[in-house]
Amino acid sequence: THFSLTIECEDEAEVDAKLDQFRAIWQARGKANPLLHADTRGNNVLHALSKTLTSVVASLATYIHCTCLLAPEAAAHKNRDGNTPFATLVSRPSATAAPLQCLMWHYPEAVRVQDRQQLLCLHRLLREGGYSRSEANAELVIKTVVAAWPAAAAIPCVASGGFSGGEGSGLPLHMAIRNRKTRSCASAIFEAFPAAIDTPDPADGLYAVHMACARPSGYHHSNYSSDPKLLSFCLEADKMAATRTDSHGRIALCHVCQSRGNDRARDSARVAKCASMLISAYPDSVKRLWPTPDVHRALAPGTSSAMLPLHAAIIFGISPDTIQLLVEAF
Repeated sequence: THFSLTIECEDEAEVDAKLDQFRAIWQARGKANPLLHADTRGNNVLHALSKTLTSVVASLATYIHCTCLLAPEAAAHKNRDGNTPFATLVSRPSATAAPLQCLMWHYPEAVRVQDRQQLLCLHRLLREGGYSRSEANAELVIKTVVAAWPAAAAIPCVASGGFSGGEGSGLPLHMAIRNRKTRSCASAIFEAFPAAIDTPDPADGLYAVHMACARPSGYHHSNYSSDPKLLSFCLEADKMAATRTDSHGRIALCHVCQSRGNDRARDSARVAKCASMLISAYPDSVKRLWPTPDVHRALAPGTSSAMLPLHAAIIFGISPDTIQLLVEAF
């Protein structure tokens, strides 16, 4: 019962009572341990507990602790999807600190286990769309996983499960920025593996700063525009950020001016702020020519082989505030 001492609102008497209850069930079945039984999906009791809302089972950590004491092997069991109970709990938007810490205490290797798609728990967390869970919960779970195994921040994710165009691949920092996790999350991952900030994603040649400015192509990213908070983080963490070019020769300001997520009136202030930060960091960015992609030539027939950020902003209908900034800076 010593682990219960680290769990708030839990006492040894409560743990003892639940342990006695579980033991009675165990002994009634003879030698067979019902806590190791798995259903047709391969889920055992710990998987079932990990799917339970903490609002329904207030003492979830205690139940998990008792199960692990009576069936230590249960914490390492994988279901048909290759998920351990820890991975199942991590995927729940209602996951709280105590159950997560309890499972990691009983099975520290949980954060290192890959599922059937070769994804770590950290990869799965970072690929989630912003609608999946609250920012506070995302920060809690991501920071817990990174703190448990900082080396995970250096392990790239291979795109799978329908993700394409780099958005579901790359280093964890790339994924955090693409999926618009909080600055705090990005900072925790960066501290675990600082080299990620100046390492491009081989899938599309973008650096972290470009990802903070460009809208990913996935359907659940349709509401994502350039992010001033993440861009500010990139500029502070990478002194060369504003001048870095992607595999197509584009700097970050070009991504702000050509992103289809930046053409809405409601995002005009965010987009203008991003443009302003980039121009301040690299004043000559407004004069940088870059090769014109085929998509631009299709939108504007007769376009030359190279264009300025201002040209892209006009073609893509970026807000007048941003266009005014570009004109004044030029």
